[in-house]
Amino acid sequence: MTETTFAVAFAQVLEDLGVRHAFGVSGGAISFFWSALGGTGIEVTHFRHESGAAFAACEASVASDAPVVVFVTTGPGLTNVLTGVYAARHEPARVILVSAFTDSGMHGRGPIQETGPRTLPHEGVFTPGPLFDIATVVTSSDELPALAGVLAEAVASRPRFVAHISLTLPAQRGPVRRAGVPPLTRGIPATPGTAVKDTYELLRDQRWVLWAGSGTRRAAGPVRRLADAAGVPVMATPRAKGVIAEDHPRYLGVTGFGGHPAVLAYLERERPEYTLVLGTALGDAACGYHPGYTPGTAFIHVDTDPSVPGKGYPEVKTVAVTADAGAFADELAALFEKRPATGEATPAVVGSPFAAAGPVAHGGRVHPGHLMEVVQAVFVENGHLVMAETGNAMAWAINRLRFTDPLHWRTPSGLVGSMGHCAAGVVGAALATSRKTVALVGDGSMLMLNEVSTAVATGAPAVWVVLNDSRYNMCAQGAEMLGLTNVDASLPATDFAGYARALGAGGISVRRPEELPGALLAALDHPGPVVVDVPIAPAIGAPTEGRNAGLLRQ
Repeated sequence: MTETTFAVAFAQVLEDLGVRHAFGVSGGAISFFWSALGGTGIEVTHFRHESGAAFAACEASVASDAPVVVFVTTGPGLTNVLTGVYAARHEPARVILVSAFTDSGMHGRGPIQETGPRTLPHEGVFTPGPLFDIATVVTSSDELPALAGVLAEAVASRPRFVAHISLTLPAQRGPVRRAGVPPLTRGIPATPGTAVKDTYELLRDQRWVLWAGSGTRRAAGPVRRLADAAGVPVMATPRAKGVIAEDHPRYLGVTGFGGHPAVLAYLERERPEYTLVLGTALGDAACGYHPGYTPGTAFIHVDTDPSVPGKGYPEVKTVAVTADAGAFADELAALFEKRPATGEATPAVVGSPFAAAGPVAHGGRVHPGHLMEVVQAVFVENGHLVMAETGNAMAWAINRLRFTDPLHWRTPSGLVGSMGHCAAGVVGAALATSRKTVALVGDGSMLMLNEVSTAVATGAPAVWVVLNDSRYNMCAQGAEMLGLTNVDASLPATDFAGYARALGAGGISVRRPEELPGALLAALDHPGPVVVDVPIAPAIGAPTEGRNAGLLRQ
């Protein structure tokens, strides 16, 4: 067997594990691993900021359902990346962070960008904890076989994880023999048959609703089967848009942040006894902890994590089921399909939860609701992945866009809610899928972090649609709604189309509202990355009333 270096052998292990993309920012202390990645079939992309690389890795993994590597150097390389991996930790992503670690013989001697116990907390950064499911410091090349086994097990058995592997320079250069990777087989957790039967007995003669979360994005078929078999209304969390087609006659609408008042109106009118919760932890973004979402008798909450049920509404009775949501929905649907017809119909959903088309402009600027209508026609209806950044862009998109496929919609977890996630993440998704991918972002997010230059270097087919109102407008409107004063959320006017052209990307300015459809169509036809600068009316209140009211409930 040929002897090689740890860096080369480890890079090959990652390729064998299914890694096809590695995103990062180089540095001396990670240079041997960086070079080794370039010698594999993994596509290596050099980003402009480490957090941008991590956000892109997260979205590349979500879009491709494959593990993605992020590589960074010591010191600020590692600290810069932590916001992005913090976000990835709470997404359905598999991200492997590979950083550099200062060798113990150099600790305290003033090495450049020293990274170790003298300069950074060890617990939680280099060990498993809230940030990382798997974390270790590799100081010897002899550790490769054990490391390969740990990562192989994670890739095979965990649908989501974030790992941190930190390498010293001696370990990267150390001699090894190539480590083999066992065959990977991913399974679905078994569904407890008695739990399915017990749930069926509870629900079959009761009035109930189904609440779908983002954990069912890849289980839309079983959820739809259950909804049809049981004839039950379905509501979706913001990240589960499209799990049940949003034009389905039994679709109630979106709950929580940016959600639809029609959902709460239906629940108040019909008062279901049970709510079957699939694939959501019922966090703030999903429900705002609004009491109107609670059932008359109990939640039946299905999750693979037994600690999740009961946390969102601890005061409400919850029947906890530990199972895969998709498998559970399939088995429950089969029981409802065998049920004799009762002649009793579930109360009908009255009308669509979505607002009718509104005004095109306000004060000479594009009305944000109209922007969503055009995004719907140009991008959503043509089957492109559309993602929305934290802020008012997210609220408008959740409230107005309509999806029939959940894999064409993405928005980050509200648990982190980092600005810049989609402004950088769109590049990762576009590279991983080689398809036109659209990010709806605010001007504040675009100024905070973007990877337009990286998209230019790689030719990534990414589109940024910038809601430009020269404000951190979610903050401004929220402060106004809460009656707060002495706050300034204004931003200098910015020409994002000109900025994009300066970086080598396409740049399209919408100078008048009537130019909007043509501008988005031009972006759709543009072969490479393109930024569309859309001046929107800042005075139009975004659909965030529930979020602001929720602040007063906490």
